[in-house]
Amino acid sequence: MHATSSSTQSGGSPVTEDEESMSPFSSPSSASTNGASFTQLLQRAAQSGDVKQIAKLVQTARTSASSPSSSIDITKRSSSSSSSDTWLDAADEDGFTALHLACVGGHDDAVEELLRAGARLEVATPEGFTALMFAAWAGSLSLVRTLISHGADMQARDVDGNDAAFIAKMNDHERLAKFLLQQMENPEDPPRKLHSSSSSRKSVDVDSKSAEGSPVKSMKSSSSSSASTGSEGSGIDSSNSSSTCSSPEQLAGKVLLTEDSSPTGDADGATPLHVAAMHGQLETVKVLLARGASLSAALPGGATGLHLASASGFSDVVSYLLDQGLPVDERTASGTTPLHEAAFQGHVNVAKLLLDRGADVDAATERGTTPLHRAAENGHVQIAELLIAHGAHIDAVTTDYLAAVGETKNGHLDMVQYLLTRGAANSTELAALEPSRHPIMLAARRGHLEIVRALLAHNECVSSLPDAGSRVLCSAAEHGYLQMVEHALARGADIEATGGRKQATPLVLAARQGHLAVVLHLLWGGANLDATTVSTGYTALHYAAKHGHLTIVNSLLLNGANVDAVCAQRRSSPLHLAAESGHGDVVRCLLSFDANVDAEKHPGTMTALHIAAERGHMGVARELLAHGAHLEARGQNDLRALFISAYCGHKDVVELLLDHGAELEATSGANHTTPLRGAVSKGRMDVVELLLARGADANAMQSTDGTTSLHSAAANDVGGILKLLVAAGADPDRVDREGRTPMDYAASDPMRLQLRLALLKSHWQKQDSR
Repeated sequence: MHATSSSTQSGGSPVTEDEESMSPFSSPSSASTNGASFTQLLQRAAQSGDVKQIAKLVQTARTSASSPSSSIDITKRSSSSSSSDTWLDAADEDGFTALHLACVGGHDDAVEELLRAGARLEVATPEGFTALMFAAWAGSLSLVRTLISHGADMQARDVDGNDAAFIAKMNDHERLAKFLLQQMENPEDPPRKLHSSSSSRKSVDVDSKSAEGSPVKSMKSSSSSSASTGSEGSGIDSSNSSSTCSSPEQLAGKVLLTEDSSPTGDADGATPLHVAAMHGQLETVKVLLARGASLSAALPGGATGLHLASASGFSDVVSYLLDQGLPVDERTASGTTPLHEAAFQGHVNVAKLLLDRGADVDAATERGTTPLHRAAENGHVQIAELLIAHGAHIDAVTTDYLAAVGETKNGHLDMVQYLLTRGAANSTELAALEPSRHPIMLAARRGHLEIVRALLAHNECVSSLPDAGSRVLCSAAEHGYLQMVEHALARGADIEATGGRKQATPLVLAARQGHLAVVLHLLWGGANLDATTVSTGYTALHYAAKHGHLTIVNSLLLNGANVDAVCAQRRSSPLHLAAESGHGDVVRCLLSFDANVDAEKHPGTMTALHIAAERGHMGVARELLAHGAHLEARGQNDLRALFISAYCGHKDVVELLLDHGAELEATSGANHTTPLRGAVSKGRMDVVELLLARGADANAMQSTDGTTSLHSAAANDVGGILKLLVAAGADPDRVDREGRTPMDYAASDPMRLQLRLALLKSHWQKQDSR
């Protein structure tokens, strides 16, 4: 799952390719948990939001783990974490943990339960998605608030460099994106403790944009309450705030010499010296050190006053702290030096001072990030010039293969041009990169057309990425960047190349995501309408129909797409997929181009009408019936549409089918079951009431065992339905083939009592009518 970053896309939020939902009739064992591992059970409970099941599983696991005779195979508590059991964070084959699944489903209570149990917020999928990112992708403000209150890292980024705020914005959750951005600037909740041993701990080997970010951000809210310096807001406040106190001694008195202040730091680890250094209060720094403040005191993440002053751009404070003996290459827990901080924030004077004092120009963090990477990330060309002049290695590569030129994925064209002129595009080193990490692809995914132009025009850069133009074309088509598509084609990119997340052609990728302008351009360019994906066998029309892109469906059909194309793997036509997703307008469009309304997914299996009946898509069913869909067609397991809709409890669809002449007593399945019996067996009271009102036989017997609907209602403890059946004339003395009455089937004493009361009421009503 990725967030798209298109500024031109016409479609909605990014789509993911889910497995087709299994019919409740197709496999009786599909809901079975037999043989499921403990992790699978926990993940299923999380996915469905079953809080009680989660709590039960957690209690069972911990009880069993402490028992020598335990038969549950769970991993014991990790030695590196005192607050989390590793089985809580076990991932499925796609890298999803129970917490991830609960967030995707928007289950607030399930998320709270997992967090109370000790699920770790920092666990990420192989693509770098954390729980907070999933909540942002789902658009759940309440979940995001919950996760942040438990210490979720808002600065964390996925492998493409996207943070939660960006993911929310690209999925059209504007309000949530705004909230996240405000939180990163002005946190509502008390600042979390970085690198603590709690369940909210963020490990030191995370993305540099989070753990390696400016330590000033983690201090801001606490500093504003500790001293009357600076202004509201997050990030770096480089304004001089000396006016808030008439003298350094007065400021020192306020932040240090009060009865309830401690020179060793507040609850978040920030000392008065940190606050003064961050706000450039040189004289206050001097006073504090003179009165015994610790020069080397560090925040929980390892940042000292030198880091804070460097990040804020106060060269005089930096110089003084160095004079007092702080090492110029002092490192945080993640390996960030003061030079990293100055480079990231663009403070040329501080960077020059640090380099003149002997700072390591190529100092690398734990993930391999150098000061040049940090300068490139924010587009600070002057810093880059300074670093390179001091011998910075221009082709340094981080541990996740982001070269310095690759950091310009943020759109800084001037930085790209500068680095290229300095030889940043070394073909040998770039060729060793993962293609998705290549600078060209990083810029293409973000839609930076001018940067892509510059990189494609650079011989060494383009030669280090096989089929660069075609790769750009696929990425641009998938994200909806029309101008980039045009540029790639003009450079000779193969219009039938395959790429993107689905390894599909540009036309299929654009149709899947709903990018009409790109689809039309590719059609005019002669793209193959029948090209399919390897994984699903879907064509562009299949995807457009599945995801409800009506204008694209119409355009593809007008250009000659096969309206009844059947994908090889799943045997679905575009009509089946549109019916599954409930896109009535797309269904109407397909039928207007003469799609086969009664086409079966497999011989003897479900038609589009069966699918609409199962999923309760009233509009789709109405369109199908208006175009002559066969009402009594027998689908999978010999089921009819009326039985399916009654069994699934879709009253409006049942009523529609009856209005169009569906046979009320037509049987389905191996047991020759009526629609009434199907609705009774699932407890669909409103459907039962409708069928009885339409004249359904309350005493109809199943030919296989002689039972009636009343037997089923008694056996399944559905008292309300039992009363409806009796009132409709169901015979309480009717026996099945083994001579048992409904009373014999009653599952409990209360049910027997309800049956007796229903019979008495029916008797009284008959007496009154006489």
